[in-house]
Amino acid sequence: MKISALFISTALTITACGKSEPVAVDKSIPAETFLKSGYVDSVNDRSDISNPKALVLHIDGLDRVFMLSNRFMLTLDQLKNDRPEILDQYSEVWVFADAKLQDKYGNESKKKIYAVAWRSDDLKKANLKNMYERDILNLAADVRIYHPVGMNITNDFCKNDKGEKDAPNFCKKL
Repeated sequence: MKISALFISTALTITACGKSEPVAVDKSIPAETFLKSGYVDSVNDRSDISNPKALVLHIDGLDRVFMLSNRFMLTLDQLKNDRPEILDQYSEVWVFADAKLQDKYGNESKKKIYAVAWRSDDLKKANLKNMYERDILNLAADVRIYHPVGMNITNDFCKNDKGEKDAPNFCKKL
């Protein structure tokens, strides 16, 4: 798979922990609630998450772990301001990092490269005005790698971007 050196050095990967049965998509929350932040591409595509009480968001074009946490914080802030009751409906929130990748023939396709989960109770307590990207990462309950690009990004963050110092709880989950 051809991937530029810059993209590989910044790519994140999360390893899938087994394949679960698909869960029906929850249509009760309008996607517009999340899409207006400009960072969320799709809502509740839960093919890899078996928990029916999980809110699933997909964010595109991530090239650094801090970008994921920054975009998620902006989306969460908007959610807490506009529709705070949504977090009461879910036990956890999964954010998938998606990226366009090329196969060996040069064909592009969108792939899940990693995902991060947070407990809704932790997110409800989070005072985002007093938090940095590393703080929200340290609240993560789970991290999964789905593609080698994701592994490269997360490893690069934890080893080279001082992630082990700034977000040790996140890095321990890899």
